[in-house]
Amino acid sequence: MPSPVEEVVRLFMRSADDDEQDDREGISAFSVRSPTSRLAYIDAMATSAGVSRNEMANELLRVGISQVLASLPDDIRSDIADGVFDRTEGHSSAI
Repeated sequence: MPSPVEEVVRLFMRSADDDEQDDREGISAFSVRSPTSRLAYIDAMATSAGVSRNEMANELLRVGISQVLASLPDDIRSDIADGVFDRTEGHSSAI
């Protein structure tokens, strides 16, 4: 099983013919204020990988969340998992 970082790197390596389906449920929009340079990195990475800004940002968020969760103590991870369950009405706990 590839690591979260390897999955983001996969975005850069896949061919233009790849036809992957987005099977995530409960998509929500939200706004984030971020330094211009961070957005520039996301845009440049998305362009280089041939994906949308949205897809790259979502992958980077997923990897970042995964890496932070992996570094937290079990009790904090459990509290966060409970919060995710509550906020998604139990429909999803996938990152």
